[in-house]
Amino acid sequence: MLKRAFVVRPFGTRSGIDFDAVDQLLIQPALKNREIEGATTGPILEAGNIREDMFQRLLVTDLVVADVSLHNANVFYELGIRHALQPRRTVLIRARQETPRAERGPEDEVPSISGPSATSNTTRKIRARPSTR
Repeated sequence: MLKRAFVVRPFGTRSGIDFDAVDQLLIQPALKNREIEGATTGPILEAGNIREDMFQRLLVTDLVVADVSLHNANVFYELGIRHALQPRRTVLIRARQETPRAERGPEDEVPSISGPSATSNTTRKIRARPSTR
């Protein structure tokens, strides 16, 4: 069973999205529903060397939840590191954005972080499943 998650996301409010609220009201409840403890880089910033601690978490955490609602360089950087170190158990979420159907594939279907079913959709996406390795 998965135990720890690392949440990769922007902080504060950007482009009308309150990412702190998304974490508090959507991501954390979805993780709790799966009995997974999740954290962001927030505590690392206060403790010291963010790069070393961030790399460690991206390597050893059981699950990464990445909010890709915006084109955020830090989120994509951390997501790339995760894929290089652990190319599995990474969940992407995003605010509802209309992407032309022709540009989407099945792997691009990520749960919306808006609407009444958002928490249940995210909880379903975070379910524990056997590794493909």
